[in-house]
Amino acid sequence: MTDTCAVCQALKFRIRELEKERTANYQELFERAPVMYVVLEDQHEDAVLRDCNALFLASLGYTRTEVIGWSISKFYTADSREKMYREQNLKRIRESSFLMVERELVCRDGEIIHTLMQAKPDMDERGKLISIRCMFTNISAQKRAQEQLRESNHLLMMILDGICDPLIILDRNMGILMMNRAAEIYAGRAGSQCLGQKCHKIFKSTSRPCAGCCVGQVLGSGRKKQYERAGLMNPDALERVTVYPIREKGYHNWAAIVRVADITLEQQMKNELIQADKMISLGILVSGVAHEINNLNHLIMSNTPLLIDAWKSSVPVLDRYSRENGDFSLGGLPYSRMREEIPQLFEGILEGSARIQRIVKDLKDYARQEEVDMDQTVDLNHVVKNAVRLTRNLIDEKTDHFSLAYGTSLPVVRGNQQKLEQVVINLIQNACQAISDRDQGLEITTFLEPDRNCLCLRVRDQGYGIPENLLTRIMDPFFTTRRGQGGTGLGLSVCQNIVTTHGGKIEVISKPGQGSVFTVSLSLNATPKAGLHDQAPEAFAMGSSAEALL
Repeated sequence: MTDTCAVCQALKFRIRELEKERTANYQELFERAPVMYVVLEDQHEDAVLRDCNALFLASLGYTRTEVIGWSISKFYTADSREKMYREQNLKRIRESSFLMVERELVCRDGEIIHTLMQAKPDMDERGKLISIRCMFTNISAQKRAQEQLRESNHLLMMILDGICDPLIILDRNMGILMMNRAAEIYAGRAGSQCLGQKCHKIFKSTSRPCAGCCVGQVLGSGRKKQYERAGLMNPDALERVTVYPIREKGYHNWAAIVRVADITLEQQMKNELIQADKMISLGILVSGVAHEINNLNHLIMSNTPLLIDAWKSSVPVLDRYSRENGDFSLGGLPYSRMREEIPQLFEGILEGSARIQRIVKDLKDYARQEEVDMDQTVDLNHVVKNAVRLTRNLIDEKTDHFSLAYGTSLPVVRGNQQKLEQVVINLIQNACQAISDRDQGLEITTFLEPDRNCLCLRVRDQGYGIPENLLTRIMDPFFTTRRGQGGTGLGLSVCQNIVTTHGGKIEVISKPGQGSVFTVSLSLNATPKAGLHDQAPEAFAMGSSAEALL
């Protein structure tokens, strides 16, 4: 019996020693835990701090004696405290075996620590809650990284959305990973509706990649590729498509960036520059040809009077011979007829030579590049006369009904004759282009409007007219309905620039099928602006994106 008691005592002692050892081991693990560890008690519907490890105290800046007995909510930010009550954390812990939520802890110095809290209840054998063990893992660094990532993504999207060309990121299967704002406008739908969809399905509603698509080639070769095509969404546009590969560290091409640039205006400007270069070369050639024509024409003009004098001297002799021998043949025609016609032929030669001289002079004056003098005295009738002389062939080719009415006793205006000739020539050319039948007429009139104190030019045609919805756009740079026939959309815009510089304005009245009336009004009181140069209108110089004269 004594031995049995001794054994029991020894066993109890050993159990107490093991319990002390286990408690010491637990306390050591508790204190050295790499996370903030706390033990809470459930008191009157509140979780009160019963114990905590050193990391919890060191992280928040408190001592153990200060925090024991505090409600855990005291360490929370107002937002975390509100979430704790709203989500009923204490109730959820009692009803479940585990809880994991994010909470923000406030340090003694006001610094906020973002944590991931994991809570586990301790129950006795009757299922009563004894305590709550909570681990707070500091995730502030991860939060900062996430915030930086969000800011980087936001900045990236701001940069991408700031690019005016559509940008689309595609994966290896042609699925859309990202689109900028310009791409959404291009596709006509929100990016969220496109993500994950095949690009050819979104843009062309087809099950196969678009013709000429080189995304697969770029992903295979890892080299950028660029090509031009008719507009995917607007066939009248011209696009330059550039595909860039996106590589990982291992040089594996996993995605591609597709950039679509509308180069319609760029191509038009390039063509205009080429045409302008041709015109400069043509001007140089015309200058040389005009010199040769003038030399030859000078021979005609200087020799024809000698021939006239010789003919006049020959007429008495030929008349006497005709009286004595009767009518005879001269140049294959009867002398009696030739006697009347030869003087008229000489007169026609002189008039033709004088006209050649005037046309060559007008061409050289029109093409001359020089500093524009805006202080010339300009006779509007003389301007129109020169312009009609230069466009007479075009007028005769287009219509059998051309009328020209000059106002009488018109005052002169200040400005530049060459520039105003350019306006009249452009208006005549436009009117001729609008005429589709030789029975349709063209009328040019100059007149004075005393009520407005304006000198006016009116060009009226009976061509196809201008639709009402286009009337407000015909003065815009690059706007034309004749793109396929070589129209550039600069003629009327240049005209408006010149007339405005002269202190005037251009007015248009037009109805489809009834023709158009262009009226140029030059105020007699206006002072022309200085500094007009041979250039396109301001919008052209600034790179206007207006679509680009009838």
